[in-house]
Amino acid sequence: SGVSVAILLVGELDVGVQDPDALLRNLCGFDVYISSYSEYEALASQLAKPEQILLTPRNLVPCHPTGVMLQWWHLDRLLKHKRFRHQLEKYDVIIKLRADLIFHAPLTHAGLEDIPNGCFQMNSDHSFYARRATFFE
Repeated sequence: SGVSVAILLVGELDVGVQDPDALLRNLCGFDVYISSYSEYEALASQLAKPEQILLTPRNLVPCHPTGVMLQWWHLDRLLKHKRFRHQLEKYDVIIKLRADLIFHAPLTHAGLEDIPNGCFQMNSDHSFYARRATFFE
């Protein structure tokens, strides 16, 4: 494929109602980066290389009244971590996905080739993606 893609999984890695292997199948062939909680170490190690995983004990994550906001803390941590930021700068497209998404069609590199510069595509907090420069803005 002509486009390099990094997928970010942040916060909870609870796969919800889907078959746990479905997430593995849908992310196969993509480079995955994770910032999550230590209790998800087993799943994280199936999804990403060790050098692409940042795990934090839950008790060390700042408290927030609604856990939903903590995914943004994890995303920020991943993007600002010097080693991860350097690694992510080599990709053309960056996608943030929730682990509990149910895929109705396979995710493909080809489907991500025509993303215009300066556009940020999103579906609430479920998924969003952009060209690297736009994602980092």
